[in-house]
Amino acid sequence: LFDSYFPSIILYKILSYIYFLCKFYYLKKTNNYVILSKKEGFSMEFYHFCIIGSILVIIIAIFLLFILPYICYRKTFYSKGNKDKKFDVKNLPDQDVYNLYRDIILKDIDDVRKLKFEELQIVSFDKLNLYAKYYEYEKDSPIEIMFHGYRGNSERDLSTGVKRAFKCGRSVVLVDQRASGKSDGHTISFGIHERIDCLYWARYVSEKFGSE
Repeated sequence: LFDSYFPSIILYKILSYIYFLCKFYYLKKTNNYVILSKKEGFSMEFYHFCIIGSILVIIIAIFLLFILPYICYRKTFYSKGNKDKKFDVKNLPDQDVYNLYRDIILKDIDDVRKLKFEELQIVSFDKLNLYAKYYEYEKDSPIEIMFHGYRGNSERDLSTGVKRAFKCGRSVVLVDQRASGKSDGHTISFGIHERIDCLYWARYVSEKFGSE
C-alpha cells in the first residue's frame, strides 16, 4: 500500500506547488496580486515561499524518483557481465571467505582449467544467451548443475566444487549466471529471473544427457 500511495503523495505535492507558482505568475503579470492578497489574506512572502518550495520539491522529487533509484540499481543490481574485460578470475575479493582458502581456490582454478570441457548454451525466456561448461567425469555418470551466487563467478567460486564432484564420481555443468562470466545481461534480479534460468538449465541437461 505504501509503495503505491507514496508516489501519489509526491505527485500531488508537486502539482500543488506548481499550481501556486503558475497562479502567482499570472497574477503578477495582470497586476492583480495585491487584490488577491487583500481578498484572500495571502501575502507576498507566502508566494515567495511557494516559489522556493515548488523548486525544492521538484528537485527532491526528481532525486527520489529517478536519481536515487538509479544509484541503488547501479550499486546493487547492475553488473558489467561479459563486457567487463578487466575482470580477473584469480583476483579474489578481499573477504574472509576467500582469504581463508585463497591458496586452495587458486590451485583448484588452475587444475580445472586443465580439464577438457564442452561449452553449452541456452537462450533464456527474455532472449539472453546463457553459457555453461560441461566437465565429464565418465560417460553416463550423474551430473551436478552448479550455480554461483550474487556477483559470483563460476570458475572462481566453483572450481573446487568440480574437483569435489569428480571425487564423488559425478560430471558437472558449471553455469555462468546471467550478467556474469560469458553469459549475457547486466541486471542481477536476486532470483526473480535466475530461478527461471535454473529451470531452463535443468530441462536442457535432462534433454541432452537423459533424465536418468
